[in-house]
Amino acid sequence: MNTALWTVQVLWGVFFSVTGFGKILVFKAANAGKQAVAVPPAYTSQRCSGCGAGVAKGLSVRWHACPDCGASLLRDHNAALNILRAGQARQGVGALAPAMN
Repeated sequence: MNTALWTVQVLWGVFFSVTGFGKILVFKAANAGKQAVAVPPAYTSQRCSGCGAGVAKGLSVRWHACPDCGASLLRDHNAALNILRAGQARQGVGALAPAMN
């Protein structure tokens, strides 16, 4: 595994466990009848949420436009969809619910 990626994942885990934010997030999710699932955020804005292709972009680029499938949406929205799918995959849930697309 890439050492830098491993370090980021470890630090992300420490952030959630040490700061208490992770505990609050888990508590709030449980109160809403949901479950909080930690997923690695690396490259979630670089991967297309429509087709999974890698679409490199600098941090100043705020719009995601996939040349492969034509998906076009805000970079943060694209990343959020990728994070949601990663969390669902970790829980064994299938694709996004139709209302979420």
